[in-house]
Amino acid sequence: MKSSILAGIYQIKNIVNNKIYIGSTRNFKKRYYRHTYLLRSGIHQNRYLQNAYNKYGEDNFIIELIEICKEDELTIREQYYIDSLNPEYNITKEVIRNTPSKESRELMSKSRINGFKEGKIIPYQDKPI
Repeated sequence: MKSSILAGIYQIKNIVNNKIYIGSTRNFKKRYYRHTYLLRSGIHQNRYLQNAYNKYGEDNFIIELIEICKEDELTIREQYYIDSLNPEYNITKEVIRNTPSKESRELMSKSRINGFKEGKIIPYQDKPI
C-alpha cells in the first residue's frame, strides 16, 4: 500500500444528532471527494444520508477515517463497525462485495479496448502532456 493512499474504514457523522454512516475504501481521499460531490449535487445513492444532508447542511457533517487497515481486511472490519455501532444511515447492515470474476474483467477490458479503437470511447486526459 502506498503511504499516500489510505485504505480503511470511515464514517460520515451528522454532528447535530450523532447519526452515522459506515463505509470502507481502498483510497480514502478519493472516496471522501466522491461522497462530498454526490451529497453536494443532491444525487447520493443513499437517500437517508442525502435527505439528512439536505436538512442539516454540509457544515453539520464530518467525513473521517476511523481505522486504517489492509485492503484484504476491509470487509471484515467494516462489518465489525456496522455490527458494533449500528449506523443509522446505512441502508444495509451486511457488507457484500460485488467483485467481478477474472473472466468478466477480461471481457470488460476487451470491450473497452474495442471501444477506443472504434472511436466509441474517447480517452479522458486529466492533465495535459
